[in-house]
Amino acid sequence: MFGQGILGFAGGGAATINVDFLVVAGGGAAINYGSSSPKGGGGAGGFRTSYGSYSGGGSSSENALVFESGVAYSVAIGGGGGSSQLDTITSIAGGSGNGGGSGGSGGGGNAAPGWSAGGAGTTGQGFNGGTSSNNGANGGGSGGGAGAAGVGGGYIGSNGGVGLQATIVTSSQASSAGVGEGNYFSGGGAGQAAYQNSASKQGNGGTGGGGGKYSSWQTRYAASYPGSGGGAASKNDPDGTYRANAGASGVVIVRYPNTFTATLSGLTPSSNSPITDGSDKITIIKAGTGTITFN
Repeated sequence: MFGQGILGFAGGGAATINVDFLVVAGGGAAINYGSSSPKGGGGAGGFRTSYGSYSGGGSSSENALVFESGVAYSVAIGGGGGSSQLDTITSIAGGSGNGGGSGGSGGGGNAAPGWSAGGAGTTGQGFNGGTSSNNGANGGGSGGGAGAAGVGGGYIGSNGGVGLQATIVTSSQASSAGVGEGNYFSGGGAGQAAYQNSASKQGNGGTGGGGGKYSSWQTRYAASYPGSGGGAASKNDPDGTYRANAGASGVVIVRYPNTFTATLSGLTPSSNSPITDGSDKITIIKAGTGTITFN
């Protein structure tokens, strides 16, 4: 966790700096399917942070990165199903809901006519997806989240694994940046209900997770919660089609002393970046592949 400020000077007189981070990968997707075979929800993208007391998958937070001023460090923001990176920190994309793919958090397993176990999550990033069963009455399993495992399918669908509430930014800062409500990131996508045509039977996505709830011919999408897995499709259009949801894109957030300026190349920051918060600045990076340099 940040708090040391400038650490000293590297060889040649360049300043060194502690940089706290949140690196969230893109969530895994659910898949399209016919009405006879409920599928699993997408797993959440990996969640790694140095700020606060916990990281993804029930692990403790990591050490802050030590950067050198004037040096360009690599950054990549994963789209849905893509990994995110900040220098040596890589968060792995969420697992697919197609048969329980592995990832940062695992995707949910499929139900009838076959069945599959939930996918494995990655240590320090997220939890396993929910396992379905071979009972045709059961729906698909839900995707795992950064804060909790997915659950098995059922008649009313399955809620996605809960995400984690990051503390590197406040809720209002995150909301203003368009990167989540209540600071939740990396929730799992919901599994499909056994009875796809009933508005009351569709499972909700995890907290901070993707859609999957059948309601008024609409489907909730994961996009407002970075790293969230896509919800398994509901019958969300009057033409009777079933449309699965893609996972949400990831995000990288850095927190550093306000005596420094972060310069981005090839990257898209939030409109409110940088945010000044006491003696720190916060830069929220929403898209792109490029570099960040501190001076």
